[in-house]
Amino acid sequence: MTTFWQFIVVLAAGLGFPTAALFFLIGGPRFPDERRDRSLAAGDSRPVTRGR
Repeated sequence: MTTFWQFIVVLAAGLGFPTAALFFLIGGPRFPDERRDRSLAAGDSRPVTRGR
């Protein structure tokens, strides 16, 4: 019975860790009501200047 739970833990870690790492690298999930600067999310390397 222990082998079954070890399999479940390894399966969860094998699926969960890469998913969490991917979300971390892309900046997390995007929610419709969240306000973000899309130029930074798109990889625009120019500095953000506001008020011009």
